[in-house]
Amino acid sequence: MTLSEKTARGNEPLSAHEPQREPAGPTRGRLRSLGRRIADLGPFALIFATYSLLVDHLPNQWFSQDWVRYAFAVLAALCVGIALKWLVQRPGLQRFLGPSLAAGTMLPGGREPQPRPFVSARQIMEGTRSRLMADLRTFSGSQGEVFGWSQFMGEQVPPSAIGTSYGLRIALALDIREARLDRRRLVENVVALQRPAGGWVARSQQDVARPEVTAWVLTALVRTGLDPAMRSELVGQLERMMTPDVDTVGWQRVTVLSSAISALAEVEPGSAKLDELTTHLVKGAVRQQAEGEPSCMSWGMTVNHGNAVSVPHTARAVVALRKAAQAVRGDRREKLDECVDAGIEWLIRNSHYDVTDEQLRRLTSAGDAMDTIIVGHFTPAWVARALMCRAVDERRLPHLRQAVRAVLDLQENGVWKWKEERKEPTWMTYQGVLVVRDYSMLNLPWPP
Repeated sequence: MTLSEKTARGNEPLSAHEPQREPAGPTRGRLRSLGRRIADLGPFALIFATYSLLVDHLPNQWFSQDWVRYAFAVLAALCVGIALKWLVQRPGLQRFLGPSLAAGTMLPGGREPQPRPFVSARQIMEGTRSRLMADLRTFSGSQGEVFGWSQFMGEQVPPSAIGTSYGLRIALALDIREARLDRRRLVENVVALQRPAGGWVARSQQDVARPEVTAWVLTALVRTGLDPAMRSELVGQLERMMTPDVDTVGWQRVTVLSSAISALAEVEPGSAKLDELTTHLVKGAVRQQAEGEPSCMSWGMTVNHGNAVSVPHTARAVVALRKAAQAVRGDRREKLDECVDAGIEWLIRNSHYDVTDEQLRRLTSAGDAMDTIIVGHFTPAWVARALMCRAVDERRLPHLRQAVRAVLDLQENGVWKWKEERKEPTWMTYQGVLVVRDYSMLNLPWPP
């Protein structure tokens, strides 16, 4: 029986059956129960207990006046409460305590959290579709009319090249065909937002075009339908950007390398630069090989980064190398797929899903200021995409389901929220809905 046949029943509605979970042993179950009871006391209970303890037992001779002692006790108690709240929200502890703490702790006497209502993949994608079309708009300003999407959904600012390119990606991924979605006009608007010398920048970057943004935008335009002459010109521009002499920062950063590799593998698979970049990325990996175990490869923020490797950068590199492997043939493809498998092996041994970001800072062409962009890493989405790069076997399936659950935890009505800021980046919703679409097509258990 194939894996798909074993798990086909998982696509039934939640009311038909509950998702299977691995049974916990009696000792682990008792420890988990004890952990829940301790955490359920809540930060406020701990704050009160700490305050009372300090007020009753702090030596009087330490303080010149009583109010100083009380102020110190209040401050210390607040610090302890904040520390507890931070601790119980850590993913590792949440996995140990169980899903009841995933949304936070409960105060004594509080109600048990209600199970989430069943939401199908189709409902999520319909929510994405509805919100995307609601956010499509024309903005009239000093530079004329701009048609598209902003970088953050619901943000009342002019549409941007990044926002519109990811809006187009979502529309293509969901096969949205509505009269108001004028793809030709959207492509023309994004092309018009280029820098004078060609290519694109983020709003925080006010200097020359940058390879990471150009790669993101170019891919979306080619998928939508870009003039061949313009396509060739922009590919050449991206290739020229990705050299150590032109962009030292981009040449070393895994985020930039993986973005450029993914773009070139899709829009210009015969590019000599693609082979150069993949070789550079592979050489910059950290390799591990234990006796009798599959080999592992991982990446950090930069190539050749020693032991400071990270989950999001490794997942990004895996996705990029898989796209490059699909663009080549023969021995080269086989070697790249071996790197992909080694990267996946590292990911399933080092699974965590904290979203994070990194800052790319470069000197402007004039050399008198810094050009900055902050790149967000939707870690669980990248991990899920990496795990789905290759066949999902029984060993990888639990990790994939865990990553997809982490992706779904951050969405509301088909729109994904970034951290505590609750902003709604268009690129994040693209990553999330892409995972939902691809996972649902594998005939695997839902909810994951």
